[in-house]
Amino acid sequence: MNSKQYTVGSESQCFLDALNTFQLFKNELLAALQRQYGDAQGEQFFLSHTAQFEDIERTVMDYLRIQFTLQMGTSANNVTL
Repeated sequence: MNSKQYTVGSESQCFLDALNTFQLFKNELLAALQRQYGDAQGEQFFLSHTAQFEDIERTVMDYLRIQFTLQMGTSANNVTL
């Protein structure tokens, strides 16, 4: 049985980088809120934006999914996503 080898292409890597940068932003925002308002209150303020954060992450994933689905089902053994 031949298994496929997957490689992340530069187009997909851009979206993965965006997700990573967004995670770094969230970490810094949480830290700033905790410094300003204390750990518990800062975390509460941060968590109040969970739905907004999830919407942004879902948007990026939707664009990334396009890159992945373009290559799905191909007969190639080496697939660049």
